[in-house]
Amino acid sequence: SDGDEENKDDEGNVDNNDDENEDNEENDQPDEVPEYSVAEAIDAFSNGKTGRVIVKGYIVGTVKDYYDTCIFSNNTTVDSNILIADDANETDKENCIPIKLSDEEMRKNINLKNNPQNYRREITVAGELTLYLDVAGIKNITEYTLGKILPPDTPDTPDTPGTPDTPDTPDTPDTPDTPDTPD
Repeated sequence: SDGDEENKDDEGNVDNNDDENEDNEENDQPDEVPEYSVAEAIDAFSNGKTGRVIVKGYIVGTVKDYYDTCIFSNNTTVDSNILIADDANETDKENCIPIKLSDEEMRKNINLKNNPQNYRREITVAGELTLYLDVAGIKNITEYTLGKILPPDTPDTPDTPGTPDTPDTPDTPDTPDTPDTPD
């Protein structure tokens, strides 16, 4: 049949996409993991959502002992958790979500105590949205991805180093013997 020839791959095998269709039907089940911003994750938790999620944000600090003592800095002695937010410059704990670093290798690679360069770095984590430190948090991380390291205190200005904001006009004229008056 003519239709089968169009679905042949490079080796001439017929692919009617039957396998993909079956997979799609299975993926319609509720085990598809939702992806959230930090604000969306906090909102979902406050509306009763728990379970597997993917959350993307920026590492903005740690929690020392209790959620009341959030440290918005990379100067910390805490290596067991990180705080993430949608804004890399966030300093309001209400806009953050704590991430428990229980896996030893993950803790070694992410925590701010040993990795101060991760401060304000983008991170995506897959884990369980649940109660952690008495607030919406992420535990049981199964995967994480760190974004590129941002230079400290990066201003939101174009990259033009060494160019002053003043125009390039000389302070004194080079040729004083030619007046700007008409003849």
